[in-house]
Amino acid sequence: NLGVLLLHGRGVAQDIAKAMEYFGEAPRIAPAMVQLARYALQEGKGNTALHFAEKAARLHDPMGMYLQARLLLEKGEERQGAMIMRRAATADVPDAITSMVVVYEKGLGVTKDAGLAAGWWIVDQVLIQGHTLEESEAAIERFNLSKADKNQAIRFARKWLLKRVAAQQFDYTKTLNFLDVRRI
Repeated sequence: NLGVLLLHGRGVAQDIAKAMEYFGEAPRIAPAMVQLARYALQEGKGNTALHFAEKAARLHDPMGMYLQARLLLEKGEERQGAMIMRRAATADVPDAITSMVVVYEKGLGVTKDAGLAAGWWIVDQVLIQGHTLEESEAAIERFNLSKADKNQAIRFARKWLLKRVAAQQFDYTKTLNFLDVRRI
């Protein structure tokens, strides 16, 4: 919690370096590992960011999963990156959902699949962009899909959205309470 206060200058002078020291002393607390990964990314330290993102992902933090997947994809470890990105997308991380379009469009670690790319695009449009399902389905014409791929995209998106259990996103700017730590 001292790290959060220092990072955001809440009640104390902002001191990012000191905040990172405190986060480093909390290796079993996923939000601290996410903050360290983000800081390492800002500093251009990709391997360090991956290290902390992996720790957060092992603690089942969806943002940690997303960061780990993103970094793995950037390193060229596409198969593992795509697998973890899918887990992050399933956990409702907006950037991961958006990334799944690119993963399938370009075939990053998966077989290139225009139907699934369009399906993830529909999911993104509904959940992230706030469009209706009908608007999103009509807009997939931009993908120039075959009829079979178009049907696959619509079936995938509808099924995914129906099965989805909305996850509450963690607020990394808040201090932790007993229940947050207890889950860990």
